[in-house]
Amino acid sequence: MPRLFQLASPLTMLLCGAGAIAALSGSAAHPLDMRAAEGSSLRPDDYRIAAIGYRLATARPDLCPKTAPVSGLLLHHLGDYAPEDRPAMVRDGLDRGPGILSVVSDSPAARAGLKAGDIVLAVDGEPLESPETIAAIGDAKARRSAIEASEEKLLKLMARGTVRLTLLRGPATIERTLSTIPGCLLRIRLAVSKQRQAVANGPYVIVATGLLGLARNDDELAFVIGHEMGHVQLGHREVLQTARVPRKGALRGFGKNGDIVQRTEAEADAFGGRLVIAAGYDLDRGAVILARLDPAITLFGMFRTHADPQARIRALRALAASETGPAVTK
Repeated sequence: MPRLFQLASPLTMLLCGAGAIAALSGSAAHPLDMRAAEGSSLRPDDYRIAAIGYRLATARPDLCPKTAPVSGLLLHHLGDYAPEDRPAMVRDGLDRGPGILSVVSDSPAARAGLKAGDIVLAVDGEPLESPETIAAIGDAKARRSAIEASEEKLLKLMARGTVRLTLLRGPATIERTLSTIPGCLLRIRLAVSKQRQAVANGPYVIVATGLLGLARNDDELAFVIGHEMGHVQLGHREVLQTARVPRKGALRGFGKNGDIVQRTEAEADAFGGRLVIAAGYDLDRGAVILARLDPAITLFGMFRTHADPQARIRALRALAASETGPAVTK
């Protein structure tokens, strides 16, 4: 498989607002020949994260302060890949426009007839910025900003209603009409990392591949993703910035700072738990992953930024019981 240019360089999913990021490793002469999962042209993990995110985002949009149009597309870009792997992607047309990496089953994109491997040439007759121009940007942050700006153009059009996509499918140029459904804003990345966690970074939920090995089922993954969606939806980054809580280090968990951080964690647990229940996942079964996640560093119980995992699990089981009836201990 191709190597991405950065550790957490994104392949973007237009679930709601923006994308799912998957960092791949290895090399392949023609990576898009591989159909590793239903509706996906690369790894099964791409589709798994896309499908969980889509299900959470569309379950109860009324719960979310921040909403966006949802299509179920997973996109990737020439600029996401290491320079030595770009020629293979160019042969697949990724120099012509963003590529469709995955299409979530029974999503608006699937119903519109979009397929993994399609290349988006234009939206409502207007081409997106040249992928080769974006890929040539040397600074990684600037390149990422250019990719996101290209996607924002599509998202803004989608927010206004149905869009007409001009696509390259093999040698043929075709057109498809894409509509959307309302959902919670979700920008989600799957990044290669041994860390066994997910984090909220600005508008993004970044899922480390190490978490996939830790999670025993989709209920556990859904809970972790839903928790991080809670941080995004409730504006916790801005809350912590306003309170001048350090982003990292021992002082983040000290005194008043620790109290504020723990409060935001509890709020994210409750928000994510309700999304998990609404999406039909088993919260009681999913919350137990908290006991196995990478722990926050503490010194004799001081500087703690997260409450005791067992206490959090008990609170989530109580939430599950109140929302769905008595929980069964697993």
